[in-house]
Amino acid sequence: MVHVGERPDQFIDPTHPGLPGPDEDDDSGLVGGRELVIAIDGVLELRRWGGVGMEPDVLLNPEMPLLPGVPGQSAEVLVQRCDCGDVGCGSLSVTISREGDAVTWSNFREGNVQVDLGPFTFDGAEYESELRRAHDDRPWESRAERIARLVTDQLRPEHGARPLSFEWATSWSATTVEVSYFEYRQNPAAGQTQPLDGPNGQSGWYSMEPDELFDQHIGSFPIGETGSDEADVSEIVHLVRTTHPQTWPRSNTADW
Repeated sequence: MVHVGERPDQFIDPTHPGLPGPDEDDDSGLVGGRELVIAIDGVLELRRWGGVGMEPDVLLNPEMPLLPGVPGQSAEVLVQRCDCGDVGCGSLSVTISREGDAVTWSNFREGNVQVDLGPFTFDGAEYESELRRAHDDRPWESRAERIARLVTDQLRPEHGARPLSFEWATSWSATTVEVSYFEYRQNPAAGQTQPLDGPNGQSGWYSMEPDELFDQHIGSFPIGETGSDEADVSEIVHLVRTTHPQTWPRSNTADW
């Protein structure tokens, strides 16, 4: 992980050979932003496309998006984004597949346009070991981010539950962790259709009422000053599970 615009001197940047360190010409709008840089055989190959790397937690999280599934299966993963920071503005995706003892990155694309990169093939055991090392070694992570991640690990099994479903936990400040749940309820109008105005006022358009409706609840829970991650995670999880979301403390408007 580096701050946007930096060029780590232990790797070769093919777009700026021989110029390690901060990029004084960087025109990215991500002032102070972070990006996950991916080196392949010591070369920052993805910088040939341009843009900046993804936020570290997008690719280094418990779901392990960079780790392919069983042999014969593949996954399409976004690995680079526009230098404005917006994935929707432009992004680079790659197909990651596993065959036998090898993991391959191939079929690089920007949207539907093929990009002249790769393919790259890695030893499967070494690839997985390095990915797990990067996931566990997180010197860039603040204490609030770490506690939010550990709270997520604890509450993840409740995702998809009814009536309360855990959705996410994050940190919007150095002193709080924000937790989001959806509260589901049956829709008495489930399956009913409602007329809609179509394009240019056309008639004959309808919407169908869903089976469920939901409200989102977001609570803001303080991080203690004891310095114990375990104690803070345990306290936040306890409060989430023993109090109703409607009574959770809320963030200030400035934090939203």
